[in-house]
Amino acid sequence: MAAAETYEAVVQKALESVNPGPWTVIHLVGLEWVIDDPFCASVEPGCKASAVNDWLRALNARDGEELIDRLNKNVGRVPSGTSR
Repeated sequence: MAAAETYEAVVQKALESVNPGPWTVIHLVGLEWVIDDPFCASVEPGCKASAVNDWLRALNARDGEELIDRLNKNVGRVPSGTSR
């Protein structure tokens, strides 16, 4: 899985762990408390929480909205290459 796809899959799993969705951008706040190395590795072996959290913090408002829009389309679906 490419890095961005992995990060989105980790964020989706993190969001689903705290709220069944649909989500808004405000739901992205505080996810770094959910996303740690074991959590990341459950989505993609070798995934590092620091990389995902840095990526999340770097999203601007528009990118955050687009991410949420994509993830809301996936609510209830397992991202390809991952398991729950």
